[in-house]
Amino acid sequence: MKISVVILFIFGLVMQCQKHDPTSSDDFTISKTEIASFQKTSLDLFSRIGDEWPEENFVISPLSIQLAIYMAWNGADQDTRDEIGALLHSNMDEETSQALIRNIHNYFSRLVPDDGLGIFNSLFYDENRLNLRDRYRGIIHSEFNGDVIDLDFSSQNAVSKINDWVSEKTEGKIDEVLDHISTDELLFLINALHLQADWDHPFPVESTSDRPFYLENGQEIEVPTMAKTGAVEMGNDPDLKMIRMPLADTTLYMYFFRPSGEESINDLVISRVLERVWNEETEFSSQRIMLSLPAFEIRTHLELNEPLRDLGMETAFEPQNADFNKIGVASTGRPLYISRSLHDAYLRVDEKGVEGAAVTSLGIGTTSAPPSIHFDRPFFYMIADRSFHVPLFIGQFTGIDSGK
Repeated sequence: MKISVVILFIFGLVMQCQKHDPTSSDDFTISKTEIASFQKTSLDLFSRIGDEWPEENFVISPLSIQLAIYMAWNGADQDTRDEIGALLHSNMDEETSQALIRNIHNYFSRLVPDDGLGIFNSLFYDENRLNLRDRYRGIIHSEFNGDVIDLDFSSQNAVSKINDWVSEKTEGKIDEVLDHISTDELLFLINALHLQADWDHPFPVESTSDRPFYLENGQEIEVPTMAKTGAVEMGNDPDLKMIRMPLADTTLYMYFFRPSGEESINDLVISRVLERVWNEETEFSSQRIMLSLPAFEIRTHLELNEPLRDLGMETAFEPQNADFNKIGVASTGRPLYISRSLHDAYLRVDEKGVEGAAVTSLGIGTTSAPPSIHFDRPFFYMIADRSFHVPLFIGQFTGIDSGK
């Protein structure tokens, strides 16, 4: 029986007012091929989770998931390493991969002023259960800027110490990721991502009210909806209502997409929509419109073992075949494998900005009425940087809470 390695994908998101010029990213050198790998894996993850949650609200952080997987990739070997690389759409060598991760960390950590976007990594392990290799310790510390923390997993306080670390990094938005540590678990790799940002042009609070929202089955419900009139950047796709709104003092946009007609969002070829944005084939132009968007808050908890298996990362979860010998040696001498992988995401959108995921409001000017866009039917959304279009998170709003 093999000893298990536990990989936790943990994502926290908080937004608040920040007024400062973003730091220059002139020294961020990365190829289009490397960026494309993040985008492709983001789409794979969104599509696979969407298959599991076709009619429900959900949000994921593809960036957080991929950074945690890259930590595991650095400790993997042979078929396990190859499969993880294929899932990441990457055939990079270790040196190139580590340079990519350094660049991603440096770039994103400077996008929002006053530490508004933080990316945190940690490795918790029990030295009584695992002899951690010095080289792997060094990779987590230097390439991922991660904390390497020795913890007695048999202690009653072990679970609370890990949860406390997560809660601190996510400003309390995610306060519990573990409820136990089993006797054969000896390592936790954790990524936490924390974001704070306002809209460049906030919504007037007084314009928010309960408005109709139409579910896929035609049922009408009421949801808190923001509204405003003003200049909004609209995409030129005839089959979509597509807008993007900048977050203040950052190079981040939030995108919203919904069908132009009566089609379901499930009828959209979402991969084509996102690829057109990523490849800058979609032109955006500023237009004065009346806009309404739901204000919402979403929490999503996912167990990723099966989704990652389905995407080709199979061997890592197989006790008899996984190869993580680059991480270290268990005190029992047994090999390592991944026993569970978890992802928690929080997204909130309100009049002030983004606090998780979300929407916008509608205001009517005193001049002649401009065109209007109402996100009053299911839609999907993405937050990405405007320079490289790497998604921080992607989700859908259908009006139906998952209850998961």
